[in-house]
Amino acid sequence: MSSSAPRESPARRSRPKAEPSPTLPPDGIPSIYVYLHAKAEIYLKTSPARYRKRDFFAMPSRDWPPELLSLVRKGMEQIVRFQGWKRDNAFTGLGIEAFYALAETLHFHAVKVRTRDLDAATFLDEMRLEHLVDGRSLILFNAVLKRSWEEAGPGPSP
Repeated sequence: MSSSAPRESPARRSRPKAEPSPTLPPDGIPSIYVYLHAKAEIYLKTSPARYRKRDFFAMPSRDWPPELLSLVRKGMEQIVRFQGWKRDNAFTGLGIEAFYALAETLHFHAVKVRTRDLDAATFLDEMRLEHLVDGRSLILFNAVLKRSWEEAGPGPSP
């Protein structure tokens, strides 16, 4: 008995199917953050050099050292996990320089910065960022160890 259904080629069967993002955006997340999430997913699927070739501003900068690029990648991983858009789920482990590099890679710059004590060892930076092309803005939160903040200083002035 033969089946009337067409047979798939072995190559076709072995191709992985595209899967949707495993995590849906949390309720209340700003739409601009969903844009960051999409860019971060693209970044994580390639190398900094390949991403740069397709990026309008050729980011991340080819002048950045590997350590900084590693921290930018860490920030992208946190964006994919929907971190950074709320005070109680701030970016962690990036420090100041890498946070600014992450924002720059995503075509944002700081327009307002507020720093508060989170606890005895940590500052919480509340950063109002603005997109360099379309002017959209959002607020992101970055938890910074006080020791690293004191060594680096407060970062560039908005």
